Amino acid sequence: YQVLQVGSLLPLHATAMGKTLLAANPYLIAQLGPDDLTRFTPSTITDPKRLSHAATQARRLGWAADIGELVDGEGSVAAPILDRREQTVGAISISGPVERLCESQTPRSDLVSYVRESARAISRDLGAIPW
Repeated sequence: YQVLQVGSLLPLHATAMGKTLLAANPYLIAQLGPDDLTRFTPSTITDPKRLSHAATQARRLGWAADIGELVDGEGSVAAPILDRREQTVGAISISGPVERLCESQTPRSDLVSYVRESARAISRDLGAIPW
């Protein structure tokens, strides 16, 4: 399993939290070139157009996932945390082995719901409306 130290820096393009943050800041993707998107596994997104599509999907769905993009066999699901201006100020995620996190390579809907509700609760505490 994966254990992160407080303050660890992870690549935006290969994590669910990163894609959630990029969804709120699409102009960052426009500044990236293929050399900026390091491949960590065969599943890592290394094409800026694919990353832009993933960020657009995350923005539309209200959550993002990575399935083995940073570490083979590991995945994560993340949702944005909003402030009172409804600006993304952070994200919350869960991670674990793909076989526990997913059903048929798709994040389990119950886990997605838990992450989204946790993000909503934090956002409410920060004054986000209408959550």
